[in-house]
Amino acid sequence: MAGIAQLVRAPGCGSGGRRFDPGCPPHLNKHYMQILAYTIFSFVTFFGLVSYIKIAKRFNIVDIPSSRRNHKGIIARGGGIIVISFTILAYFGYRFYFYHYIEVQQFGLLLLGLALSIVFFIEDIKPMPIIIRLGAQIIACILAIYLLKNNLANDFLVFIPFWLKAVAIFIGLLWYINLYNFMDGLDGITATQTSSICIYALIILTFAGNYNLYHRQQIAEQPIILDSEIVIEISDNNSALISGVDMSYKPNRLISYKPFIVMLLIATLIFLYFNKTPAKIFIGDSGSVGLGFILGILLIKIGCEYSILTAFSCTLYYIVDSTITVFCRWYNKEKIWTPHLKHFVQQANRSGLSAMNISALILVLNIALSAIGYLIMVNLSNKLMALGLFTIELVLTAFLLIYFYKRFKRI
Repeated sequence: MAGIAQLVRAPGCGSGGRRFDPGCPPHLNKHYMQILAYTIFSFVTFFGLVSYIKIAKRFNIVDIPSSRRNHKGIIARGGGIIVISFTILAYFGYRFYFYHYIEVQQFGLLLLGLALSIVFFIEDIKPMPIIIRLGAQIIACILAIYLLKNNLANDFLVFIPFWLKAVAIFIGLLWYINLYNFMDGLDGITATQTSSICIYALIILTFAGNYNLYHRQQIAEQPIILDSEIVIEISDNNSALISGVDMSYKPNRLISYKPFIVMLLIATLIFLYFNKTPAKIFIGDSGSVGLGFILGILLIKIGCEYSILTAFSCTLYYIVDSTITVFCRWYNKEKIWTPHLKHFVQQANRSGLSAMNISALILVLNIALSAIGYLIMVNLSNKLMALGLFTIELVLTAFLLIYFYKRFKRI
């Protein structure tokens, strides 16, 4: 292990890759600096959104009320470009400052998420043909599958041929991107769902570490590389070092995503402040598509590390609502990519239930699903129990869908 530590750390640096005040214990000094980094990020994101609202209205990047939209008044849109770009760029700076390295896979996946957000910010400004929108998503999904090939080959349903897993993940990720986009139709709903997934992921990463191998903090502070994955390291002379190491054990590789998830949670909660009814800004396609991709990747990683049932848990409502709605629209020969008001949440809103109450109900469901998802994860050895718990999740989700549907039917 000493040889590995020398390989992946910047020369002359402590466990986090930075020199700190020798008068304070290194781990405390580092934690204070991390808290400061999160605080600065919070202020920058807040004022970034305030500024963007003014800029969007100045350049007419706004949503106009229509019969196919739930809002009233002219609202700035495209706020997702601030949430995603600020989070990803801040995270890159965080990783290189505190650790001097970032995994190439992680770097590439987040860049793809940023690229998608930028492409769909153009859509927020001026509508693009469906072929360009779908083409951008397909390219991003293909590149993501390439970056995830080691995970899919060695960690995810190993008894299934790789090509079949790759096709299934491609279709699933493409669908998840679009369902996240489709579901973004009410004030606060996307921010609520994104926050729920982030908190769920943080709970899993905090309480499901590999205690029998290494302490979670050791794993978080050391680049642990499997299957010849690649790490970028910035040395003292600012030169980039690329290295790969084969390891015979399997620590929790998702730990390195924790700071990013924390930053995304912070940015999402700040956005929710501006997006709650009456909304001052909408997340737009730049946010819903970009977040759909990033969170879809995170769920795939959770599925590889734990199980597919664990990954599905917290996002089950979004999957079921959008899948049923899109299937019904397709069956009725409607254009599924055009705006509409037929999702269960939109029907509930039209029945008189406020957007924030709907988001609150989804949040309560997500809390229950997250708790059950954690139980699934710790009981994976008992497959019958895991399937039983997942069935309970489906039943709870169905109850909320039926409640929304019945409210709409009363009007």
